Amino acid sequence: MPAKLTRVGQSSTSTGTGNFTLGAALTSLSPAIRTFADVVGVNNAQFFYSILHKTLNEYEDGIGYMSDSTTLVRHKIFRSSNSNAVVNFSAGDKDVMCADQGNLQDMYFGGSPATSTATKWQIPNNQAGGSSTVAITANRIYAIPMVVTSRIRVTEFMCAVTTGSAGSVVRAALAERVGLTSYKVFTDLGEIDSATTGDKAFTGGTGVLPAGNYYMLVHSSGNPTVRSRAINYADLGSAFGSATQWVYGSLTWPGSWPSEVTGVNNPINNSAAPTIFYRTEDDY
Repeated sequence: MPAKLTRVGQSSTSTGTGNFTLGAALTSLSPAIRTFADVVGVNNAQFFYSILHKTLNEYEDGIGYMSDSTTLVRHKIFRSSNSNAVVNFSAGDKDVMCADQGNLQDMYFGGSPATSTATKWQIPNNQAGGSSTVAITANRIYAIPMVVTSRIRVTEFMCAVTTGSAGSVVRAALAERVGLTSYKVFTDLGEIDSATTGDKAFTGGTGVLPAGNYYMLVHSSGNPTVRSRAINYADLGSAFGSATQWVYGSLTWPGSWPSEVTGVNNPINNSAAPTIFYRTEDDY
């Protein structure tokens, strides 16, 4: 995930929408200010940045990386003076600094403010792309990454069923990865009836979820079709370096979630995995 930086800032006179050439460290603010290359090096490590024009109302917050010791690549934009799109910066001096990281991390990883099927349902990891669906394979267990960057209080989890499967249910649980192919379940979210369509809320899993890297485990007894969104996996960091690093395994349902689920080692494209949505106490 993007690096958290402090005491970093440099000047720039770059213009346009492309890469920025960075100048001297902003030591006029403090002698302790460092350059981005001093802190993250030149290894394509991503970090949160802010660009501020010093005389015009032009600004941009996003994720970038250093392609060499003085070149900032503006990779992904979250918030800007150009309706939150990339800014075509005018001539003049700019300050390039580490961003308001807590706020940007929540925007990036905390999810979108709504889905196409329900108001104020969050999508884990700010999943990208248009609304899509996936048919769940019966007795398959999916392990889907969920990054939480700051403490949240979850009030509901939900699965959106678009095509029912007679007599089927969808089960979900929160887990931590404890081995290459094994996951330790720490919260059972319960199950929803997937024989009929609709936004189906799970009965369990509410409460405080601390910051951390988790996995959502999903299992079904049938073949319902549910909402899915492709995660922009490359932006989750090197640990999720390809579209097929979402995984699944086989599990004949034993009656309840085992304390540890093993044998989850088959790669699957992230766009083929179901999505479990959630809502927090701030979403009402």
